Formats: sequence, C-alpha cells, structure tokens
Amino acid sequence: MKPNETHAKADDFVFDKRLYVIFLIIFTEVLGFSIVLPLFPFIGLSLGLTPIEIGLIVSVFSICQLFASPITGKLSDRFGRKPLFVLSQLSTFAGFVVLGFATTAVLLFVSRLIDGLLGSNMTVSQAYISDITEPRHRTRVYGYSSGVFGAGLIFGPVIGGVLSRISYSVPMFFAAAIALVSVVLVVFFLPETVTRKPDTFSLGFNDVLPVKDAIRFVKKPPNTKYFAHVFYIQRGLSFVYF
Repeated sequence: MKPNETHAKADDFVFDKRLYVIFLIIFTEVLGFSIVLPLFPFIGLSLGLTPIEIGLIVSVFSICQLFASPITGKLSDRFGRKPLFVLSQLSTFAGFVVLGFATTAVLLFVSRLIDGLLGSNMTVSQAYISDITEPRHRTRVYGYSSGVFGAGLIFGPVIGGVLSRISYSVPMFFAAAIALVSVVLVVFFLPETVTRKPDTFSLGFNDVLPVKDAIRFVKKPPNTKYFAHVFYIQRGLSFVYF
C-alpha cells in the first residue's frame, strides 16, 4: 500500500455536528466559572471575611465536585445525558443568581454548595463525546475539548474584570445568563445518546470514590509516570493562574 493511501485511510475522521453543541456547553460552563472565581476574593473581603474564610468557601465547590461528578456520570448512564445536562446547568444558574444577590458569607457558601453538588456537567460532556465518537478518534476530540476548556479560562477573567467595574453582581448575573444559554442549547439542539438504559440503579462507595480503580491505575508504572507529570503540570498552572 502506498504511503498516501495509508494516510488517507488512517485520517477518516468526520466532525460530528453535535460536538459544536457540546463544545459550546463546555465553553459556557468554564467561562461562567472563570468569570466568577477571580472576583471571589474581592467579594469576600468586601463582606469582611478573612483570607482563610474566603479560601474555605472557594474550596467548597471543588470538594462537592469530587463527590458529585462520579454520581452525575452514573446518573446520566441511568436516566440519559440530556436530563443531567439540563439539571446541572439549571443548578449552575441558581448558584450564580444566589451569588449575585449574596450579601453575607452564608449566601456565598450556599451559592458554591448549589453549583458544586448539582452543577457538574463535565463528566456528562465527556461521556457524550465518548457516545458519539469512535474509539480511534476520541483522543483528537478530547484534545479539541481541552482547547475549548482553555479558551473559556482565557476569556472568563477578562470579561469578569470588565463587568466588575460596574458592580460585583453584574459578572454573576452574566454568568447565570450564560448557563441559561447552555440549557437552551441542550433542550433544542442536543439529541439523547443513551438509548438503552439499565433497569436498576445502584450506587456504591466505589462509584462515588473509585479508590480501587485509582489504586489499580497508579500501580501500573507507565500510568504512574503519566499521572505524576499531569499532576505537577496542573499544580503549576493553578499557581500561575491564581
């Protein structure tokens, strides 16, 4: 077989139009998050909170996501991707609205709790990509989604900084509007991909915290090296970003 023929056969990727909607959902989700996060310390200080208290409230979202993301993914297997997309984005919308009206530390905490527990859609987005993409093309598509994620992180702080010159509440309501846009995209433009749903639903400890799977993954030498590289890169980026 000639080299040109081999290359043509290997590169038979066809971009699924449904990915546009998924990428828009990812972009709007990350955009809303990155609009709010850099402003959170200023909001906390304006309410008289200490840096430690601000850090604890900010961490609520990530702690909740640690437990909620696996559950959301499993629920999407049972009830479908589309309902979980709608639920998560409506929760994100509610969290941003509460944050926009927040005048106390309790409301700040509640806003991050709502979004953290119910607003996880990244796992559902990744599952949807897996549903509609052939295995040999998933690496490419997940790469595209990472690029969209990064774009949201780039534009979010800029938009938040500009809008915060009006009021700290304005970026929050803007982020809430973005969440509503993603709900509209899901409802009208995103078909369901889970056609065969299990009859029963069970949720165990390993489904919430997959400790056994994590241990099995880390024990493999190639995976350990890869995991260490990704971990340190992510930590470095977080220090630079914040």
